[in-house]
Amino acid sequence: MRTRFSPIALVAMLMLTLMVFSACDLNGEPDAVDAPSVPGEPLPPEQAAPSEEAATEVPATPREPLSVVASIFPLGYFAERVGGDLVTVEVLVRPGFENHGFVPTASDLRSLEDADLVVMNGLELEPWMERALATLGENPDRIVVEAADAARAIEGVPHGHGHGDEGHEEDDDHAHEDDDDHGHEEDEHAHDHGELDPHMWLDPVLAVAQVERIRDAFISVDPGNADTYRANASALADELGTLDAEIAEGLSSCRHDHFVTSHAAYGYLAARYGIEQIPVAGLSPETEPSPRELAEISDQIAELGLEYVMVEPVLSGELTSALAREHGIDLISIHAIESVTQAELDDHDDYFGLMRDNLANLVLALDCA
Repeated sequence: MRTRFSPIALVAMLMLTLMVFSACDLNGEPDAVDAPSVPGEPLPPEQAAPSEEAATEVPATPREPLSVVASIFPLGYFAERVGGDLVTVEVLVRPGFENHGFVPTASDLRSLEDADLVVMNGLELEPWMERALATLGENPDRIVVEAADAARAIEGVPHGHGHGDEGHEEDDDHAHEDDDDHGHEEDEHAHDHGELDPHMWLDPVLAVAQVERIRDAFISVDPGNADTYRANASALADELGTLDAEIAEGLSSCRHDHFVTSHAAYGYLAARYGIEQIPVAGLSPETEPSPRELAEISDQIAELGLEYVMVEPVLSGELTSALAREHGIDLISIHAIESVTQAELDDHDDYFGLMRDNLANLVLALDCA
C-alpha cells in the first residue's frame, strides 16, 4: 500500500531539504566556517588568530639623514663625501664670506642648536664657532668633532720668513728637514689662530686624517651605517692619495723653491713637498707686516729672482699687488680653500678642483719642468 503525504507534509519535507543544501557550498562541500576542527590539527591560515608580533608590528620608516653643520668649505666637502645620502650638510662660512672675523647669524645659531653633529677644524681657526657653542650650552644630543690633529700641528710662520717644516714627525718622501731656526720668542702681532697652523686640509696626507676623524664621528652617532661611512671614507682617502702623488710629481723639479703668498696658510703644503712659503701676513691675513718686514720680503723677491706673487682671491691684495708692481712681476692666484667664492666653486667644482688649480699655479710660480 503506497503511503500518501498530505500537502502540508510535502511542504515541510521540501523546506528541510533546502536547509540541508544551504549548509553546503556550490561544490557540495560543507562550509568551512561550520566544519568541526580535528583535535591537534592547525586551523587554516585564514582562520588562525593573529600572533602577538603581527598584531603589534608597525611598518619601518626610513631614518632621517643626520643633520651636520660644518664650519668651513673643505670640512663640509669631506663630510658630504663620507656621509653621502645619509647626511645633510650645511657650511656656515658660505661662498663669498671670509672665515676670519666671521659672525654667525641667528639662523646659523639655530642650525647649530638642531645639529646632530658639528664639524670644525679646531686649532683656534674658528673662535666664532667656539663662542657660538658656548652660547648655546651643552647638548648631549649634539656631537662636536675637531678634525685637526693637534699632535701633528706645526707652528705658524712669522710673516716675511720662508719656512719649510717645523712639525712633521712622520717619515715621508716629500718632507725635508728644517735647517732654519727662526728663534722668535714672541710675535709682535697678535692673531686669531694662536701659534699653531690650522690649515691641515691643504696637505692631502693630513686631509686623510681629517676624513677619518669625521668618519669615526659619524659612526659614533649612527653605528648602523658604519660600513657605508667606512666605504665612503676609504674612497675619498684613495682620491686624496692620488692628489698627493700628482702634487709630488708636479713639484719634483722646479727652478725655484720659494713662493710669496698673501698669508702663512701653506706651511703644511710647503713641508710636504719640499718648498717654502714667504708670507706677507702671518697665520691671520688681518695681521699686516711692518715696513721693515715688507722690505725684507721685497729683498727676497729680488734675491731669489721670483717672477710671481701669489694672492688669495677672497683677501685684500693691496700689499701683494704693491710688491708685484714694485718688481714688475705678475700676480697669480692660490687658494687656502677655507673661504671660497661662488665663482671659484663654479669654475673648479670642489676641493679637488681647487687643489689642482693650486698645483697648476705653483708649477708656474716655481717654474717647474
